[in-house]
Amino acid sequence: MNKEKGKRRSARTIRSASVLFFLGLTALIAVLAGRDFLSMHRDDPIFPSPGLTARRLLSDYFPPLQGTPGDTAVFVFEGPEKGGRVLILGGTHPNEPAGYVGAVLIIENIRVSAGTIIVIPRANASGFTHSDPQEGSPQRFTLETPSGRRSFRLGSRVTNPVHQWPDPAIYVNPGGQELAGVEARNLNRAYPGRAGGNLTERVAFAVMS
Repeated sequence: MNKEKGKRRSARTIRSASVLFFLGLTALIAVLAGRDFLSMHRDDPIFPSPGLTARRLLSDYFPPLQGTPGDTAVFVFEGPEKGGRVLILGGTHPNEPAGYVGAVLIIENIRVSAGTIIVIPRANASGFTHSDPQEGSPQRFTLETPSGRRSFRLGSRVTNPVHQWPDPAIYVNPGGQELAGVEARNLNRAYPGRAGGNLTERVAFAVMS
């Protein structure tokens, strides 16, 4: 009888240890996944050239964006002589890295002798906070540079649904086009924007401003 009780006690102990092990493993996975998720909400460092005149936010041009996931950094380079004004956008579609990396490359190397160049490297800042579902896209990619390895985020083509939801069945953009509902979160389809529209339309309105 004592042997039987001992066996049952041992079995319970093993089960308890197994449960604790799997709970601990689950907690570890959740912590690691959470850390990766939160890293998508931190901007990659950008090191502007000495020609930087001002670093602003998009909300400086359209205050209702302040404190929203659509607000993003704006880099201004003004030359000593008068001239034209050029706007360079990167990160309209954060899953297309060439525009984003190209904008960063300009910010870090540009010298302006006349006129003003304004660069927005992460135009759809919200799109950088998630990746496209079911695409198996990495959250980051790295490039070897003369000054060492650089890591960049790879986001989604559209605004994060956590920041703008739900999608309409049919999206009629500010230009009057009828598009698939998901295009309501596509910055490239939102121009010239709407001051009182959804988040993506407000970002487009701020860019135009």
